[in-house]
Amino acid sequence: MKNRTLKFDLLSNLIVSTLFTTIIIILFISVLLSTYIKREQQFKNDALSNAVNLQIESYFTDIENALKGLQDVLFTYEMIQDSNKDEYMVEFLEVNQNFSEVYLLDLDGKVMKTYPQNMQHIGLDYSNFDYFKTAKSKPDHIIWSNIFYEHYTKNPLATVSLKSDSVVLVGVLCLENFSKLVDSINVDVDNMIAITDSTGTYFAHTDQSFVDLREKDPYITQMIASGDFSVKKVRVSERTMFLSATYFEDAGWSVLIFQSTDSIKRQIAYNIAVILVIALVALALSLYFTHHKVTLIAKRLLELAKGTQIISQGVYDYTLEESKYVELNELSRNFKTMSAEIQNREAQIKDNKEEMQRMNQRLENLVYERTLELEKSNMELAQTIIDLKHTQNILIQSEKMASLGQLVAGVTHEMMTPIGSIVTLCSYMVKELEQIEADFTNQHLSKSELELFFKDQMESLLLITNSAQRTKEFVSSLKKTSVDQVSMEKREFEICSTVEDVIRSMKVTLKNSNVSVDHHCQVDKPILSYPGAITQILLNLMNNAIKHAFIDRATGKVTITTSLEGSTVTLVIYDDGIGMTPEVRKRLFEPFFTTARDQGGSGLGMSIIENLVTTLLGGTITCDSKLDKGTSYTITFGL
Repeated sequence: MKNRTLKFDLLSNLIVSTLFTTIIIILFISVLLSTYIKREQQFKNDALSNAVNLQIESYFTDIENALKGLQDVLFTYEMIQDSNKDEYMVEFLEVNQNFSEVYLLDLDGKVMKTYPQNMQHIGLDYSNFDYFKTAKSKPDHIIWSNIFYEHYTKNPLATVSLKSDSVVLVGVLCLENFSKLVDSINVDVDNMIAITDSTGTYFAHTDQSFVDLREKDPYITQMIASGDFSVKKVRVSERTMFLSATYFEDAGWSVLIFQSTDSIKRQIAYNIAVILVIALVALALSLYFTHHKVTLIAKRLLELAKGTQIISQGVYDYTLEESKYVELNELSRNFKTMSAEIQNREAQIKDNKEEMQRMNQRLENLVYERTLELEKSNMELAQTIIDLKHTQNILIQSEKMASLGQLVAGVTHEMMTPIGSIVTLCSYMVKELEQIEADFTNQHLSKSELELFFKDQMESLLLITNSAQRTKEFVSSLKKTSVDQVSMEKREFEICSTVEDVIRSMKVTLKNSNVSVDHHCQVDKPILSYPGAITQILLNLMNNAIKHAFIDRATGKVTITTSLEGSTVTLVIYDDGIGMTPEVRKRLFEPFFTTARDQGGSGLGMSIIENLVTTLLGGTITCDSKLDKGTSYTITFGL
């Protein structure tokens, strides 16, 4: 780590702390100014909104009053004769330039009269227009329409309608006048004013392009639906603006005022710039005076450092000069006290060093003696481990031989049955042959007796052949099981066939014990693993089940399920025997643990199985057992 001077550190820390404080103050003042400016701007916005709304509301009122006045003149008081109505209407349209045309519709919606006169419109049907339906159902109510396209001229129109007796008076509004009205209102260049119908369609806008494109305002329909007309911050043409809206419920039209936030941002930026300049000037003055003071303190500290160097050279009576700063004088006194303490400590260290050397020598001798004793103990421990492993191998081999002895006893019984049948049949065939030979010699042999003899001989030969075939299959299965049990080589084999061979090799033992075995195989292809290990595992588990699972039971059943999922083989061996207690289950795989010590059990069977599964097969074995509910072993290993 690179060293720095105290002067540099003090100045840099002072600059950082001053800058940090200045930034905090600037931010605080900026927030206060921003809040104040925004509040002032909101007052201006509200004043502008009220002024604009009053102008436009007056404009709407003038239109409604003109239509009501026309109704009174033409129909209510019939102040003008029919012959003078055309002339009056011409003057009306010249005075009220907010209307481009006036239609008189009958109650069926058909045009009876137009002003100015247009014969092409006479008889046209407007009965399907919403404004006609509404005006017809609400007599003496001014009905404002939405912007629509007149289906004969295809021009955008808006109307105000009023029903009087049997006539609906329709005034076609001059939409250009609304745009002129919006343009005549004095607003900042950054602000915009717009008028929409109830669908949000612009028909007057400070920016005429919105009207030309017949765009719909995305906000007004939501505001009308929710009834919330509070000021909202929105995005218009990539600019952030405040939207204030006034909804004229009778007309269904809305006046929107978009006021830009740019003026607020400019004012805030200007105020922040002024504050920043003031803060920088204050910071510069502060740094100047601080630098002068820090330089004086650093000079004094360098003098103190020089004094410590002199003391470090052994001049313990060196005296530092007094300073006008209390802290530095305190430091000088502490240096003097320290030099005295160092002098005393050096004397103590010299005395302690000799004592330490003597203790180190004694400790080295003691460590050497203990090391020799530890090496001797390690050698004895290593020999003990070798002896234990040798003993374990002997016990494991004994366990295998015990299993093999049981297997041989069962095999002997299984093979004696077919061999005995063969010997009996051969003796019978010899006697029959001797009798036939004697009858033939004495010429007492008839054709029927000869045919009966051949038939008996053929049946006997078939029985001998079947018994010999059974013996051959059993010997083949036994040979394969024995080879697999002895060999621990990895090779490709059919696991289902291996399981079946083990079951056949234990046929006699299972039969004598009244235990049946079901094998459910779900593997349809060879696997690459250790058949010898699998054979040994199955033999041990099945022998365990025969010995321990069915005590005091007349019959029992073992179910073996073999499955393959991906590259993982699963063997499940389940017996419906008496099960185990939790204590026995907990110690099941411990070496030399057995519940049949008085019957000659070594307690290594399950330990061997676990060792084969985890070490050779690289898999896992779990046991699930409950009293009177049977025992299930689940073995999984990868290929």
